[in-house]
Amino acid sequence: MFLSSQELSKLSPSVAEKFSALQNIADNDFVSARKLCDELLEEELVKSNLRLKVVALVYHSYLLNKDMQYKHCLETCEGAIQLATQQKLLREKCFLLFNKTTALGFTQQMEGALTLSNQNIIAVENLGDDLKCLVYYRHCYLLYFLNDLKGAVQSLFIAEKSADLARNVFLQANCCSLLGAVFGNMSEAERGLEFNKKAHTLFVKSGMPEGEPGNLNNIGDNLSKLNRFEEAHEYFLRSYELAKSQSVLQKQIYPLMNMTALFLREEKFAESEAILKTAREVSNQIENKTFFYSTLKLESELLLAKKEFAKCAVHIENILAQNLPFDLAHLSQLHHSAYKCYKELGETGNALKHFEKFQALDHQLLEEARNKSMQQMTVLHEVEIIKKEKLASEEVTQLKSRFLANMSHEIRTPMNAVMGITNILLMLNPRADQLSHLEAIRKSSENLLTVLNDILDFSKIEKGKIELEQIDFSLDEILEEVNHVIGFKAEEKGLQFLIQTENVSADILKGDPVRLFQVLNNICGNAVKFTQQGEVKVEVSQEKISDEQLQLQMKITDTGIGIDEKNLANIFSEFTQAGTSTSRLFGGTGLGLSISKQLVEMQGGKISVASQLNEGTQFSVSLPYTIGLANTYEKQLRQRKVFDKNVLNDLKILVVDDNALNLTVTTETLRLLNASVKIETAENGKEAIEKISANNYQLVLMDGQMPVMNGLTALGILRSSNNEKIKNIPLIAFTASVLKSEVNEWLTAGADDVLAKPFRIQQLVQSIAKVMRLEEQQTFPTSKKKIAFPFPRILELCFGDEKRAEEMLQNIQATYAEHLHQLQLCRDEKNISEAARQLHSLQTVLHYLHRDEVSTEIRNTELFLKRSDISLEKQLQKLRETISLLTKN
Repeated sequence: MFLSSQELSKLSPSVAEKFSALQNIADNDFVSARKLCDELLEEELVKSNLRLKVVALVYHSYLLNKDMQYKHCLETCEGAIQLATQQKLLREKCFLLFNKTTALGFTQQMEGALTLSNQNIIAVENLGDDLKCLVYYRHCYLLYFLNDLKGAVQSLFIAEKSADLARNVFLQANCCSLLGAVFGNMSEAERGLEFNKKAHTLFVKSGMPEGEPGNLNNIGDNLSKLNRFEEAHEYFLRSYELAKSQSVLQKQIYPLMNMTALFLREEKFAESEAILKTAREVSNQIENKTFFYSTLKLESELLLAKKEFAKCAVHIENILAQNLPFDLAHLSQLHHSAYKCYKELGETGNALKHFEKFQALDHQLLEEARNKSMQQMTVLHEVEIIKKEKLASEEVTQLKSRFLANMSHEIRTPMNAVMGITNILLMLNPRADQLSHLEAIRKSSENLLTVLNDILDFSKIEKGKIELEQIDFSLDEILEEVNHVIGFKAEEKGLQFLIQTENVSADILKGDPVRLFQVLNNICGNAVKFTQQGEVKVEVSQEKISDEQLQLQMKITDTGIGIDEKNLANIFSEFTQAGTSTSRLFGGTGLGLSISKQLVEMQGGKISVASQLNEGTQFSVSLPYTIGLANTYEKQLRQRKVFDKNVLNDLKILVVDDNALNLTVTTETLRLLNASVKIETAENGKEAIEKISANNYQLVLMDGQMPVMNGLTALGILRSSNNEKIKNIPLIAFTASVLKSEVNEWLTAGADDVLAKPFRIQQLVQSIAKVMRLEEQQTFPTSKKKIAFPFPRILELCFGDEKRAEEMLQNIQATYAEHLHQLQLCRDEKNISEAARQLHSLQTVLHYLHRDEVSTEIRNTELFLKRSDISLEKQLQKLRETISLLTKN
């Protein structure tokens, strides 16, 4: 480490042999190393040669730390540092400063240790990766105990990289183990476990198992944070037993205290008390009294959990009376526990006294944290500040990713239930009026899902690469969909919602229908939200550019509150609304119009707004489209979501999910698709493994986030099984996140396919066909029988089941006949308002019967009947003509 082969060859054989041996065994044979070091310090050659003496003192101080003789270590370092400074031995001086920092840290002299460590960071910059790693590793420990977790992570990343460059596998393993602990305390236990697993591999590679007790303890701690208590207890126990076999007291105390806390969380008070007793015995033998204080605090928590409030209060008062040197955080927790005890005992005066002390200590902790942050900025070397800024930038990216993943899970989980239950109801042959509402929910959900997928795709957001579809679609369908979704909102507020088309020569367009719906839905939804009375009107027209191209013009006009001139300029900015009072009154994030503008411009279009305060607002949208082909759209419509459900014949499936509603969605969907399917369920990974081991399932559908044991852990156990049948069982993973990293994690772990929640029925069946190797047996809608069915929209709603489609068609035709009868009554009774309502309901029925040309005429008639400037006689004449058209067709 310090003496080269050339230098050793110039020494006497006895001294050279001892230095060489010491350098080789200092880390893994503590007893022999201490003996050699003591012998070297008595050698005359070492006493007379100042460089050799400093090197021996470096080892001596290091070994004193390992022996927990911190006071003796500090005394040794003082003289040795002066000697190293005089001799200009920079590497040796840095090692001595490192050993002194360690001793100060373990004797709770944190401020002095941090100052010394900061100085050492500057000094060590150009002295080699091995020394740099040690200094940053110790610096991280100090920041960790001072609760500067971000700073600790930054230092550890530098330390780990330096250890890797120096090829110091043991130190790299320690860095990864500590990273696992720090990430666990930053509420990132899953990420912490990844570093702990890496540390285990490195410890094995290094051939030095002394770091494993700490790493096992860190694994247990992270598992505990993930509520995987049984696994956590197993790792704590392994950590304790290994530390005990190595006779390292300090490494025994951590798992003992963690096991105490774990049993406490599970309300296993007898077990907690027994472990705590052992922890007390071990802590009494350690020079560092912090452990003893921690056991006292744990005892107070045990008494509080057992609701022995009087005992607990006395215990805490006894601790506080001794004026033990607790750190502020522990002291704050003690006062808070005392406050809770006295509150339960009804002793208001004592409760208030401890609560005030608790608050004061918490305020002091906050101020100290702020001051420490400022001090570190002034002491750290400029190079380190740059590194911190880079790491902070990377952390922001990671935080965005985690936020999106969490948002994905929180939104997708309930959406899975909404879409799943809607699909189940659609499969139960609903009435035509129910069908109308259910399809509105389904279509809105699917549009929301598409938008959500793009928002949550982190790489697309960062790079501005939201992909646009180029498919044939029906403009009339989109307008119907907008009318259906927005019309309900308008009716609730007593508003008229009108869609008028003029000079629309092409119904089938080629482009992105979801984006068109999204733009119209956002603008029309805003218009309804900000209109209290009157109407919201959508005027649609086309301007033909060539035989293949046209420009779609849309004007959305409302009679709402309007926008003043100063706010109009920023109306398309992110998170902007027309003043803070608007946000308070109407709610919303102010993102809709910004997203709409970006989508319009991405498609080569333009959007503008004109408004008059208290009179209303008009948005104008212009979008270019290619004129589509009707036969292409017809073929596309017929093929959509039609599939062969025979792939499910007689399959025995295990569905694993802890959410009862989502479990119902999956199982009921499968049963309705194919009555022969056999389904069993499990609520977590542990239960799933037990059932798979005892039964012959052909397929597993596995959720990701579950208590007791999550899906990824269960998959890992299955894929590592010695039983080939269990090991190779087909498994489809369900995840509420669509981040590529999580999907890849499942696939890397051995999942056969990954299905995002909420799943579409077609995707589910196709995925099952894929993993069961049945794709070649699927007969997607190319057969004459499938195409022969004359109403593809109804067939689509029935998921390709022609028998059910025939039943639904009869239901719809009966509803159609009833609407005609009601319209004739309205004509006879001259009830124009009811006639308009009947026509509005009839549009949906015509949509299912694939009579879009008639539907357009119906919409125009409905608008005609609602106009107050048209005489009753003309309105009745228009109604007669429409009834005649409906009867004829």
